[in-house]
Amino acid sequence: MGKAINYIRALAVVAVAACSCGSNGGWDGVGVIAGAEATTDGCVYLAHNTDLDGKQMLNIYNVPAGEDRCASLWFEFPGEAASDSYMNEYGVCLATVGPHFRGNRAAKEKVYSVRTAVARKAHSAAEAVEIISRMTDSLGVKDTGRTYLVADQHEGWICEVKKGGRIDARRVPDDGIVYVPDKYTPEWEGKIHRRDLSQMFSIPPFRSDKTVLTQVFALDRRFYPRKGSIVWVGHPGQFAANQTPWTVGTEASGIYHRFGSADEALGKHFTDVGRWRERYPDHFWWHYTDPSADIDVVPHDFVVYVPKQPQDESKRDFSAIGDTLNDHFHVLEDPARGLLYAFWTQGSHEACEDEHIAFSKSPDGGRTWTDPVLLAGSHDRVNPVPVAGWQQPMLSKSGRLYCLWNQETTVKQHLCGLMYGRYSDDAGETWSEPEMVPFPGRMDSDPEDPSIPPSWCNWQRPLRLGEDGKYLVGCSRHGKAPYDESAGCKVEFWQYENIDEDPEVRDIRISFFSTGRQSFDATKVDTDIEYVPREGPAIEEASIVGLPDGRLFALMRSSLGHPVWSQSSDNGRTWSTPKLLLDRDGGTAFKHPRSPCPIYDLNGPEARSGKYFALIHNTFDFDGITAYQIRGPLYKIEGTFVPDAEQPIWFSTPELFSPRDMGNSFYTSYTFADGKGILWFNDYKFYLFGRVMTQDRP
Repeated sequence: MGKAINYIRALAVVAVAACSCGSNGGWDGVGVIAGAEATTDGCVYLAHNTDLDGKQMLNIYNVPAGEDRCASLWFEFPGEAASDSYMNEYGVCLATVGPHFRGNRAAKEKVYSVRTAVARKAHSAAEAVEIISRMTDSLGVKDTGRTYLVADQHEGWICEVKKGGRIDARRVPDDGIVYVPDKYTPEWEGKIHRRDLSQMFSIPPFRSDKTVLTQVFALDRRFYPRKGSIVWVGHPGQFAANQTPWTVGTEASGIYHRFGSADEALGKHFTDVGRWRERYPDHFWWHYTDPSADIDVVPHDFVVYVPKQPQDESKRDFSAIGDTLNDHFHVLEDPARGLLYAFWTQGSHEACEDEHIAFSKSPDGGRTWTDPVLLAGSHDRVNPVPVAGWQQPMLSKSGRLYCLWNQETTVKQHLCGLMYGRYSDDAGETWSEPEMVPFPGRMDSDPEDPSIPPSWCNWQRPLRLGEDGKYLVGCSRHGKAPYDESAGCKVEFWQYENIDEDPEVRDIRISFFSTGRQSFDATKVDTDIEYVPREGPAIEEASIVGLPDGRLFALMRSSLGHPVWSQSSDNGRTWSTPKLLLDRDGGTAFKHPRSPCPIYDLNGPEARSGKYFALIHNTFDFDGITAYQIRGPLYKIEGTFVPDAEQPIWFSTPELFSPRDMGNSFYTSYTFADGKGILWFNDYKFYLFGRVMTQDRP
């Protein structure tokens, strides 16, 4: 151990790192470490914002293990001596805050070698502190004012490099929360969660115009280090906790970095600098730093809605309507009136207090759309009312337009509520007053406490695929308590019995199929790899198509690393045991994280044409702690009905549909008119687009 180290015992439950280097211009980042007893889930947290002057680019490398190094996840800013961050296979995380390092090339390389050594060699946070001390002492590093934030699954450390190379090392108390630098210390009561940290780091004073990266490392001792250590990453303008987590095993595709290997990147870290936008035009980073280019990342033919609020949460007006989340995008056709109707769940971000139902319509096939109308929920975050979301639109044969939704009532919890609705007899110009749709008593999947509403979500719009052309939809049910995923998420099916009789909302009748013990259970699926994520077993989000022979086929996401499918021969009343989705009988199972995987009939949602397409990610990390993995590039697979096959739809080789590096969480719908099928999708849960789908186009 280096002689310069000085261990200091942190005393306060909420301790403040007394950084000695000041916090004026040129300051790089802000950090927080929370001990396991100070967090709601028992994780150790390290949260960090990286602030940089001038133009930069972020590269992400998944570094493989070698003879002299641990495997690690490396977040690289080329040319910077003290801005990169790491998480290695032993759950050791490292980030720094302090003034931007100024010095010649040799001095920069000395400073930089300290952090790379920690990522390569440290098996614990305590060992990382020793490496920092030893190298600072032996190299004669004069990096005054640099503060290292180090954590693993058991503890966190604050290591301050003082003038002359001295280090003061403070272990964060297990029940403590330490902020660096101290001028940003907020008032905090109770235990903290990663969403709290993500929110905190998304707004001033923690966030500034120079913030280029937000990270929340969540380190869970209940799992072995490589699986129990994840990092939630927010790029410029993003709320990090709403993004997909990375692990050391998460594959970083080529769009995330300049070079094919981490070794080459390390060798050129200080030489390959400048003119990055010109030399690496396809790099993912420009999607976040150039908003004008972001809208064109995913090809589209129709623009339904572009948010008026900025993507950067720190720049939003909370008194104006929240519109940067646009989710569960449902479009349906009214052929008698020549209109398209669009409904979606909107808000500032998912599970925000201003979630509401938005409605718009188009008189010209989707080329232009009316300004959205709010049907239920909160207008803004300043004066919120109970949230509403996850709507289900249906059009009766007479032309009455219904919109039903999940309404928050007695419990403020995501997806936990009762069903409410409204209808319009004049194409959405005016609407009836909201009323509740009665559920037929408590069901097996409902909470035992009758004061707590059920947790449920119908993610596709109901289609006329039920008995005698009635509306049928798949419903996801989430455990016995409000959104208790560990209890298992399952799928059941709902049939709306009397929509064509134009009932009042309070008189709508629903039949529930495959409920309780008959609902789909992920533990009963035969899998190729035994995998149980932290959230527990799950099958959910069914999308349904009709087969030419009268059967129904449902495709669903799961927590198994694959999509699963089932079929029904009695109009959706009973269903076969779900199986992994293969490309064909005896073929290869498609890989897929816990992310939407919709399927549609190419010739129309209810056409039963025998020609289909589905959307999948085609990748999964079975070493990951969670099935909620990177929702990166999205692929289209075309399907063909095979009458005598065990799996009645066989699929083609995947073709790229969306090249986004993350955020491809497509809650979509499909319409077909005038010989043209249009997929309506919510790109990045931000923009609302439409895209024509044909056989000769991916």
